[in-house]
Amino acid sequence: MPFSKTGCFIGAPLGIYTQWVEERLGVARSFTVAAAADATVWIFATAMALWFIGAGRMQQHRQWMFRSLCCALIFLKVRAISVLIHIPEARSETVVWCCVAAALPLADLVVQVDELRLRRTRTVWA
Repeated sequence: MPFSKTGCFIGAPLGIYTQWVEERLGVARSFTVAAAADATVWIFATAMALWFIGAGRMQQHRQWMFRSLCCALIFLKVRAISVLIHIPEARSETVVWCCVAAALPLADLVVQVDELRLRRTRTVWA
């Protein structure tokens, strides 16, 4: 389990570096900036999860780990959307930025809906 959390602190900077190398090979600078934005949000979400588990707050830890997972999967989401919808290479930059921008808000929406569902279930059985 600790490897999943520490992997973030290794993978995020490596993702930025990899994108920077690709930028030197001719890929748009915007992709490097998107990788840096994704890495920053991913590290923030994971750090929050670690802080909450250290404070003994398991529910908040679980929620922040879910947010972290959503940020970690941006690479996979971009590829899936591009292949399934047949996005042309020229539009892939838009897909990347939409996935980066939507990752944390959509994850938070899922967390909030889950919390409401759990709260509703608790009140029904109480």
